[in-house]
Amino acid sequence: MLFSLLFACSDKLTGEGSEKRGKDVTCYVTAGEKIRAEMNGLVKPVGKGSADFTVDTASKMHSILGFGGSFNEQGWAALSTLDEAERQKVVSAIFSPDEANLSYGRIPIGASDYALERYTLAPVADDFAMEHFSLERDQKYLIPYIRAAQAVRPDLVLWGSAWSPPVWMKDNNGYEGGNFIDKPEYYKAYALYLAKFSEEYAKQGMNIYAVAVQNEPVVVTGYPNGGWKPEQFRVFIRDFCGPLFAQRALSTKIMLGTLNDGRYDTFAKCVLDDPEAKKYVGLIGLQWDGDAQIAQISKKHPGIPVMQTETDCGNWHWKGGFNPDRAPNDFKYAAYTWARMRSYLSLGAETYMLWNIVLDQEGKNIDKKLPWPQNSAIVVDTKSGKVTYTPMFRAFEHFSRYVTKGSRYLDTKGKCPGAIAFETPGGDVIVELMNTGAKKRTLTGNINGRLYAIEMLPESFATLVIKEESL
Repeated sequence: MLFSLLFACSDKLTGEGSEKRGKDVTCYVTAGEKIRAEMNGLVKPVGKGSADFTVDTASKMHSILGFGGSFNEQGWAALSTLDEAERQKVVSAIFSPDEANLSYGRIPIGASDYALERYTLAPVADDFAMEHFSLERDQKYLIPYIRAAQAVRPDLVLWGSAWSPPVWMKDNNGYEGGNFIDKPEYYKAYALYLAKFSEEYAKQGMNIYAVAVQNEPVVVTGYPNGGWKPEQFRVFIRDFCGPLFAQRALSTKIMLGTLNDGRYDTFAKCVLDDPEAKKYVGLIGLQWDGDAQIAQISKKHPGIPVMQTETDCGNWHWKGGFNPDRAPNDFKYAAYTWARMRSYLSLGAETYMLWNIVLDQEGKNIDKKLPWPQNSAIVVDTKSGKVTYTPMFRAFEHFSRYVTKGSRYLDTKGKCPGAIAFETPGGDVIVELMNTGAKKRTLTGNINGRLYAIEMLPESFATLVIKEESL
């Protein structure tokens, strides 16, 4: 079966069409104050046209397992300023299957750059046996945040990553900068640290699906982080973490990640080209520019699941237009995120993750040099109590709400950006469309041999749902 979409600007549309054909497609639109509004009148039949954008429903590709985001201390602190009813409303909007439908959650192992302060789960120096490992800090913020999400989404899939190893495992003994100490006793202790994280969270009723070795191992800056070399990743996974997880019979997978640049020939190649290391890799975690690696990973090491682990935060301080006071959270960032999602999901990622789900009105991280205001899906003004669902959240939920677990990416080709299609487990076809322009435009789509004119409102996102029986 061939499913085709043609994008073409059109002033006047003519041709055959019946009322029944016009009802084949359900159209949900977000534009301005309209939120996922059902606007089927924007889709009308057309008699003629030749497709220049094609989605082949006979070519079903990788499955989409779900969408998610990160639990961070600052997010729960912002939510905690709301009364219980309003807080529950926000949490439901994020995790309910009837709303944004997020089903994955990332947990920082120790402080991320959106913790309220710097901390580690192994604070006692040289505690190689992890006798003083503790979740006491997480009981204050992260665990209540996760419990609130689980109350709405009991099947929430959880995974963890460290921004900084315990500082005594680094050559500068600090949260910022420094490199992991290249000695066996430290690798062994860090493997135990990750294992204890999984085991202790499981005792909280929070099973950990996977743990990443290190968040962005080449980014060494003013917030919690840690430098690693590719060879260190290989040694750690092959000789320490993999064997220890197997010895302790942990179901938790080891993530090769999280990798944020497009260079396959560094960490991914170094680890995966070693068969003894590769056998312990459960999945690869990529974020930011990591999508540039997917084609090579799939070609050279097919079958390894790819998780997109963190969407770009925007408001980049190294680019023009940086706002040092607060994150813009505007349509431009929403459109950028849409394009990132399209790239990752079309290339082979099975999941897609937000970074901060919730932040306060400033959105600043704890970088010592330059507190960096970053965009988030939802903003809670801790002074006024106003909750804002940003344009990026609305764009994201067009995917997370309608592209349900088990949907298959449909081979999508053509020269028109912003369009991507999937087939749900029930056989419906989902087409996601975006108009970044300030004026409305008309797109013409050939859906299973039937042409439709699709009017896209200015600066809008749209989801078309074509029921299986209509194909």
